[in-house]
Amino acid sequence: MNKVKINWIFIAVVISATVLITTACSNPFWPHKDTGSGPTGGSPTAPGFYGPDGKKIDGITTLLAAVAYMNDTANDAGEYVYVAGADESVEGTTQDRIITRAGNSLTLKGTGAGQTITKSGNGFLLGVQSGVTLILDEKITLEGHSGNNSSLVRVAPGGTLEMKTGSKITGNTTNEGGGVYILDGTFTMSGGEITGNTADGSVGGGVYVSGSSSTFTMTGGSITGNTTSTTGGGGVHISFGCTFTMSGGDITDNTAKVNGGGVYVQTSAFTMSGGSITGNTASNGGGGGVYVQNSSAFTMSGGSITGNAANGGGGLGIGGGVLMDGGTFTMNTPATKALIKDNTATTGTTQQVHVKSGTVSGSDTGDVGW
Repeated sequence: MNKVKINWIFIAVVISATVLITTACSNPFWPHKDTGSGPTGGSPTAPGFYGPDGKKIDGITTLLAAVAYMNDTANDAGEYVYVAGADESVEGTTQDRIITRAGNSLTLKGTGAGQTITKSGNGFLLGVQSGVTLILDEKITLEGHSGNNSSLVRVAPGGTLEMKTGSKITGNTTNEGGGVYILDGTFTMSGGEITGNTADGSVGGGVYVSGSSSTFTMTGGSITGNTTSTTGGGGVHISFGCTFTMSGGDITDNTAKVNGGGVYVQTSAFTMSGGSITGNTASNGGGGGVYVQNSSAFTMSGGSITGNAANGGGGLGIGGGVLMDGGTFTMNTPATKALIKDNTATTGTTQQVHVKSGTVSGSDTGDVGW
């Protein structure tokens, strides 16, 4: 009897071990470093921090804690989601606020009526390093303050920022790039708002994009109500070889102290096939809508530049719609007419497009009130 009993016990142990091993190998969530709830199925909407496998990671209740977790090489790299459940104020050290680990992506979103994440002291709110993607999604606002010494979001060479519908970057004042600063990185804007920011010492009230490896693609959203208090590019300033492509969205009601109320193009390429640039002001200069300088290239095949103003005195207020101060302006609009009209300038008779230097060409000049 004892021998038979031992054999049955042995067989039971073998069967149990086999079942355990089989279960572990067939379950992608076991073993797992996280202790949170199971997979959510689709993009998570409940407050919390979620890993690349869709699992909620327990114990992560702040944005800085989420960034620290992603930067820890002991954890998997991949696509993370942080859903804010309440407003937050972010401080920490500079290093605490940089997503440094390549291969990581962070989607930041809110719930209900939305949440605001505020930068309480000096410095950027989030930094994005090479190989990292930051996605600002629905119901989330990043808010700065006057007297800051950095843009709210700074993207380093090789990094990527995406803005989607329902996101907002607002209320920040710094030297240049009041809302966003891209240096040899990638910025894609399909929705959201960049509004109420100021560059108080240099360029780019809303957005500053610089460097030959930088690209800014705007298909939606709005850049509105931003200012520069000393120089140009109230809404957007692009420089040093970058590329800006606009097929949708609105750049409206921005103000530059000098040139380029809406967009300032400096030694870069701006292609516009849709969207609108309207209601912007160059308060003491030219190019109320768009200012093109040096060896830049502006190509327009669609969209509209309307209702902008160049209000500079002493002969400076020229080109209410577009001021060419070097470079090339090409209009090719065989199907949908590009529209440049109803802009105003305090100097001269060329209210819409003024060519101070450079060239204007194209197969079709669209609808321009020259």
